[in-house]
Amino acid sequence: MSNSYEKFKMDLDKFLQACRKLIILAVGNPILSDDSIGLILGKRLKKKGFNVFLGFQSPESYFYRILMANPSHVIVIDAADMNLKPGMFSLFSYEDIASEYTSTHNIPLKIICEMFNKKGIKVALILIQPKEIELAKRPSVEILRGALEVEKILTETAKNKGCLV
Repeated sequence: MSNSYEKFKMDLDKFLQACRKLIILAVGNPILSDDSIGLILGKRLKKKGFNVFLGFQSPESYFYRILMANPSHVIVIDAADMNLKPGMFSLFSYEDIASEYTSTHNIPLKIICEMFNKKGIKVALILIQPKEIELAKRPSVEILRGALEVEKILTETAKNKGCLV
C-alpha cells in the first residue's frame, strides 16, 4: 500500500468521526469517458447499501432532497484533474477546492459544498484523477481501478464507523 492510500484511509476515518448518517452525492457526465466515474461508483455503492444520489451534471438539483434526508455527513464523488497519475484519488475538504476549479457541472462543487456546510452538514469530496475526458468513450482502466479501491476503503470505513445505512 502506498502512502497516499494510507493517507486517504486515515483522512476518511477522521472525516467520518461522529457520523450519524452518510449520503453520497455522485456526480459526472455519463457520456464523457472518465468524467462518468462518480456515477459509476455511486451506482456500485448504492448496491452495497449506501444512501446515494446520482447528481449527474446538476448536483445542485438534489440539494433539498439531501437536506430532507437529514445527513450528518455528505461525500461528493467526482473525477478531477489533480495532476496525479490516472486513477489516483484523494479526499478533500471543500475549503481546499479552488474557486476557479474547472468543472463540468452547472454550479461549481465548492458552492454546493458551502451550502451543505452552512446547514451544519460535514462535507468532503472524493476526487479521482481521470486519464482522459472524451466524448462517447468508455472509462479508462486506470480510473476504474482507482474507483474500485475507493469503493473498498469507503465501504470498510463506513461500516466500521456505523454510518452505512
